[in-house]
Amino acid sequence: MLIEQHNRKCLMGAIGWLFISPLGWIAAWWFFRHVPAWSLRRFELTLPAALATGITLVCMLVLCASAWKIWKQQTSLLDDMVQWDHRGLTEETAGAVAIQFYTSQVTAPALLISRFFLLGPLALLRAWHNWKRRLPSDAETERRVRCKWEDLQKIGKWQGMSEHKGDEIQILQLAMMGLIDFSTKPTVRFKARQP
Repeated sequence: MLIEQHNRKCLMGAIGWLFISPLGWIAAWWFFRHVPAWSLRRFELTLPAALATGITLVCMLVLCASAWKIWKQQTSLLDDMVQWDHRGLTEETAGAVAIQFYTSQVTAPALLISRFFLLGPLALLRAWHNWKRRLPSDAETERRVRCKWEDLQKIGKWQGMSEHKGDEIQILQLAMMGLIDFSTKPTVRFKARQP
């Protein structure tokens, strides 16, 4: 049942991201196809349809390359927006906080719009990732994973991999399912999450 539940979550996640992905693709295509032409018409200039489509395709390729770069770096869509830390607020840093506030008011909408356009390719990559995270679901694998998880719950303390020789695969599968927590201090250790 553990593996089936995990695989069901992965499948539902993949389907959800596949439904979300077209929204980003359509919005990006519409924006890059129509907004430049509309902007030029405001100056009584026209953009030939073939050129507008070519520009749109180039923009979509750049968008895909940007999304791939973000995906490979494993960064969040909002990392740039939440990097400012206000915990060090003193009299000396108050001016910097005020400037950051005004800067965020200007840049946040642009960042959100750009991130929305990246939603199409990133959602597609996330769907693919969820699909690949599924585990083989046979009775023997399920039995091994469940037994190892029950053993870890009974122990209920932080442990190292050296204490579980031969069970590394089951521990990694439990980690993929989010059923164990990891700590890297001072060495890599883990323990079962309580249900």
